[in-house]
Amino acid sequence: MRTIDDVHAALDFGAARVVVGTMALTDPDFVPAALAVAEDRLAVGLDARGGTLRARGWTEDAGDLFEVLARLDGLGVARFIFTDIETDGMLSGPNLAMLTRVADATSAAVTASGGVASVADLVTLATLHPRVDGAIVGRALYSGDVDLAEALAAVAAVGS
Repeated sequence: MRTIDDVHAALDFGAARVVVGTMALTDPDFVPAALAVAEDRLAVGLDARGGTLRARGWTEDAGDLFEVLARLDGLGVARFIFTDIETDGMLSGPNLAMLTRVADATSAAVTASGGVASVADLVTLATLHPRVDGAIVGRALYSGDVDLAEALAAVAAVGS
């Protein structure tokens, strides 16, 4: 989402959630305006290499991860999607230490992104931190390393 009109349009089409990335990092007025429209249906994507946020398709530095996280958390963002750039698409397992640091630094829900290589990774994420309540699985689905039905069943079993 790059404009408030985009946010309105997505919600009008029935989106349960809208995600903003670069705009949340480059325009200080965008997140408050988007929150006014989307409220708890707004998620902010934070893509980082180490403690440095990256924007515009990972081509530009966009500040310190934890400083920006504190600012956005203070605005009332209800969900962050944290992508560890070093592990994204590598099928090497998620960066659990950094994900825990991110979850500890916010009161919002956190969706993990980057590195998931197996159903075991998803089970680990399901028990990692109370605020880590979801994961994005990409390459592992395409490669067949993760079977969606098996993954859903395994994660459901953790919750029972």
